Amino acid sequence: MFDSDLTGQIGLVVKAVGFWPRVIAHVTASPAHHVIIHVGAGQCISAEPGGTRLRPVRDFPGAVWSRFPFTRKQRLSIAFWARNRYGRPYNYAAFVAIGVALMLKRSTPEWVERFLMTDRSYECAQLADAALMHAGVHVFRDGRPYGAVYPGSFVKVWEHFGWWPDGPA
Repeated sequence: MFDSDLTGQIGLVVKAVGFWPRVIAHVTASPAHHVIIHVGAGQCISAEPGGTRLRPVRDFPGAVWSRFPFTRKQRLSIAFWARNRYGRPYNYAAFVAIGVALMLKRSTPEWVERFLMTDRSYECAQLADAALMHAGVHVFRDGRPYGAVYPGSFVKVWEHFGWWPDGPA
């Protein structure tokens, strides 16, 4: 079930089709509008309106995948943790909290940080960040509170590691 080379890796979806993907890409000034987690067997977990779903990776052609040098234990941990969030509601309110946290960074009110750390609901980038953190992988070390991420946050990481296809976005 978890034998793919991509298991545990994070994918950035860059072809914004539809109203909301275009809005997300425009508002965040990012070429990526969605984040997915490969959980093995050609499947990924996707936090989206309607809830966290298990979907075939082929639903996201052209996704730009991370190439983290995970151990087998980390890959399985990320995939298992993400699969266990199946069915969680989408966190629409996260966008406001993420915006506040990114503006205030270390001065973010405690109630906003607690809201971002909830395990009850997710938006796509939060889900990926939480899965990585669960496996002990800390991607964002810029002072932002846990969970204060959006798809464009990951683009900067991909650029840093040289995973972004055309250089800086």
